[in-house]
Amino acid sequence: MKKMSKRLLALLLSLVLCLGLCACGGEGDTTEDDGLVTELSLWFPYGALSQAYLDQLVDKFNASQETYYIEIQNMGSVVAVRQKLDSTLNPSDYPDIICGQTIATAYYANANWLKKVQDFVDKEDVDWTQGVFSSVRDTYTDLDGNLLGYPLGVSCSGYWVNVDAIKAAGYTLEDLTSYEKIVEVATAVVNKGICEYGISYNEGTVELLDMMTIQGVNYVDSNNGFGGKIKKSLLLEGETYDAFKKATQLFAQTYASGVAYEFGTGGAKGFNQFNDGKLSIVYATNSWGHCVFDGEPEFEYAFIPSVGIDNNAKYFGNVLVEGTGLYMCNTENEKKMQGAYEFIKFMAQPENQSAYCQCLGYVPYTEEAVAQADYQEWMLEYLPSSQNIIDKIKTTPSELRTPYVEFFDEMLNVTHTLYNYVALDPTFKNESMETYMKDAAKVMEDGLKVWA
Repeated sequence: MKKMSKRLLALLLSLVLCLGLCACGGEGDTTEDDGLVTELSLWFPYGALSQAYLDQLVDKFNASQETYYIEIQNMGSVVAVRQKLDSTLNPSDYPDIICGQTIATAYYANANWLKKVQDFVDKEDVDWTQGVFSSVRDTYTDLDGNLLGYPLGVSCSGYWVNVDAIKAAGYTLEDLTSYEKIVEVATAVVNKGICEYGISYNEGTVELLDMMTIQGVNYVDSNNGFGGKIKKSLLLEGETYDAFKKATQLFAQTYASGVAYEFGTGGAKGFNQFNDGKLSIVYATNSWGHCVFDGEPEFEYAFIPSVGIDNNAKYFGNVLVEGTGLYMCNTENEKKMQGAYEFIKFMAQPENQSAYCQCLGYVPYTEEAVAQADYQEWMLEYLPSSQNIIDKIKTTPSELRTPYVEFFDEMLNVTHTLYNYVALDPTFKNESMETYMKDAAKVMEDGLKVWA
């Protein structure tokens, strides 16, 4: 495997070359001082590495034209962006663009600050968005099918797998068809002494809720929000309760048997164990790929996108499309909003999709971007299983979507509350689980009250 530093250096050099070509304007260049350039701000919620890659493409955009100039401001977290937006009263104080998560689609749809991308697409002679894979496009639309934002990177929840380790335990990637089966494989890897740990989880994700969605059960009423206003949680009712309980029992089993690594370390610490061959499976998203690429593990690895709880899942074999996107703010300044829209179109260009995906592990969302020669070369070298993700995204039915809920912070807390209790309870019993499940359901109910 090539050194990661060489890959990044090559990408950096290509972007610098583009900047040099775009900037060749001599004395005719427009500068910020002559008053002709419109400055735009972009609020970014993720880490320094993710921003560094986006910075390169923002620089490329800035150099490619003389009308707009974008600056990125790192806000620290998705929650911080939302809180700042919700507390801003004057539209002129909004940023021009934000970067946000698809789990928050319902929140964006009802936000006063949002300017729908669809409003600008409708003014075009040709709808340039039609090439987006339908399951990806759906994650950025309101209930009427209008584009709220636009994808920056596409990801799925899932599992990074040490292929050599599971093969040594007698399994293949094709066996990892459900969470139930993944727990079986992780347990076998540890019991056979192949790895010290079988699996790790990230406390900041919604793996439990994702599994239930693929399983085909609703965890809130009104058809998971797609049928109208949500009134109550279904976590403790009927088939949702059964799925909720089974997933929790499987999770508890991994800790009770010593198969799971420390809870909440699915991030950098978990990936360090994975790259060293001490941990066989890491729950994360494919956009965490840089943690694997940079670690240069000396074994074959792959990414398996999201699965249901068992092989009876309604959406067995499909994936829940997620990711991060760009959203425009209604600053009431037409020139600024047009500039934000032009940047979104710029980032949608196949070569720019390809560049950003290669940095972090996202996958492209159009056939043209997938077909880019540099992406194909990168995929074969660093993540051949990306093709599997793309194939599943292309065949995922439109009805499989992240639930349409506004209270996304509380959704994250449901998983955190439940899994934290279960993972850290050394005397775990079934009666304890009932209490923990009720506590987690209460977190969701509290969220409903806030957003009612």
